[in-house]
Amino acid sequence: MADKSLPAELPASQVEDERIVVSTKYVKCDGGGGPLGHPVSWMDMGEENHVVCKYCDREFVLAASAEAHTGTQANTSMLEK
Repeated sequence: MADKSLPAELPASQVEDERIVVSTKYVKCDGGGGPLGHPVSWMDMGEENHVVCKYCDREFVLAASAEAHTGTQANTSMLEK
């Protein structure tokens, strides 16, 4: 018999994706590392101030303090969610 006091698992569409603030526009994602991760993926933000990993949907957002180093203005509205 199932324990009804435990919360039901949320569908993937209702789980908030992980957001990571970074200081460079070139980032690496391995899905959290270890055997439960995914192949290493290197991503370049290009003209944008964020990029999303195609494997795990982690979002990497350029920190506002990094704009002086990149010559672009960071989109801080991405951090307000």
